[in-house]
Amino acid sequence: MAMSDTLNVGSTSPSWRDYLTLTKPRVVAVLVLTSMVGMLLASPVLPSIELFILANVGIGLAASAAAAVNHVVDRRIDAMMSRTKHRPVSDGKIAPANALLFAFVLGVTGLGTLVIVANLLTAVLTFTSIIAYAVVYTLYLKRATPQNIVIGGIAGASPPLLGWVAVTNTIDAYALLLVAIIFAWTPP
Repeated sequence: MAMSDTLNVGSTSPSWRDYLTLTKPRVVAVLVLTSMVGMLLASPVLPSIELFILANVGIGLAASAAAAVNHVVDRRIDAMMSRTKHRPVSDGKIAPANALLFAFVLGVTGLGTLVIVANLLTAVLTFTSIIAYAVVYTLYLKRATPQNIVIGGIAGASPPLLGWVAVTNTIDAYALLLVAIIFAWTPP
């Protein structure tokens, strides 16, 4: 077995906490909070409680899926860094294939929820955010430029837009302003 393959083998059964760690819950909580702000600012009338809760659950599940993919893609780098070496995939607690399956289920559930309770545009924009974070930022930008956080920050700045669109089914200049504010807040 090659050295790099040892990162793929779990020596113990993963716990629910290991799977929760894959989702980066603190990061996702902030993303969902900004989505809630977008929803509340989108209309003078408050969204229904069902839309408010379920659309944010969908956005949170999709963000969690992207976070889990990040764990898989970065497992070798994470294994070498003291801050990240004990993450579940890099530590061998969760096999990469299982983490990807978990991410797939989270992503499909989140996007499906958005299509059902919000609208297709929200689901498409959320899918675009998953790709922006999990592929563009994680696979390419992190390895290509030290400015990766700044450039990749658009994925992290998108939740207010997602919340806004969940309520209005339109991309509005005010929603884009919210994205710009959060994007500008990203550290240079």
